[in-house]
Amino acid sequence: MYKYRAEFKDIFNELDSSDNFENLNARFISTIERAFSDVKNAKADSECVINDFDMCDWTKSESVVKRTIEDLNKPNNKIKTGIKMLNNMLNGGLECGRLYLVCGVPKSFKSGTLLNICLWACKYNKNFILKDPKKKPTIFYLTQENSVKETIDRMYFHLTGKSIKEAENEREAMEVISKGLGFENVNLIIRYRPNKSISTLDLDAMIDEIEADGNEVVLLVQDLSLIHI
Repeated sequence: MYKYRAEFKDIFNELDSSDNFENLNARFISTIERAFSDVKNAKADSECVINDFDMCDWTKSESVVKRTIEDLNKPNNKIKTGIKMLNNMLNGGLECGRLYLVCGVPKSFKSGTLLNICLWACKYNKNFILKDPKKKPTIFYLTQENSVKETIDRMYFHLTGKSIKEAENEREAMEVISKGLGFENVNLIIRYRPNKSISTLDLDAMIDEIEADGNEVVLLVQDLSLIHI
């Protein structure tokens, strides 16, 4: 923030003398985004230094190995996907802190697979260790392909083999989904945003909003189209 103090000062000084608020807003957003990026990079650099490893320096290396063993023994170090072969390929499941990219041709059930991974993550992972034990472990599914309506119908079909329109009422449908996936222990939050409408900063903002509401995001799944013409 100190690095950008002059830019912020100029913007705020101009607020009282300029009517060009659109330009000021654009400059403010640009400065905030660059400052935010620097803060994240600085944090990443400091976290990396902590884990530097040197076999000739046993004092430091032993602490790194100790943290490694502790982290690998945490129940939420790996999130099981519900697909046994995929879990085996990933050495136990999706690893904490990793980014995975699922690619496929159109109509190859990419969206269905990603949604199923979210549902199975809720069903087969119960013993999450959270940064804040007062919060609830949460799977955040952001779809930029299918509407929330389509997604909910798929969830119901996944559990019953029927469309949700055949449910007696909304409460019966909710009970089927909740009991079938064990949402007593893990929360699932679904949001839809149009394709190419958000950035990584928007993702951070959504996660912050979700976590401010008593949740802790343990898995983010984003479903979007990357087709270029």
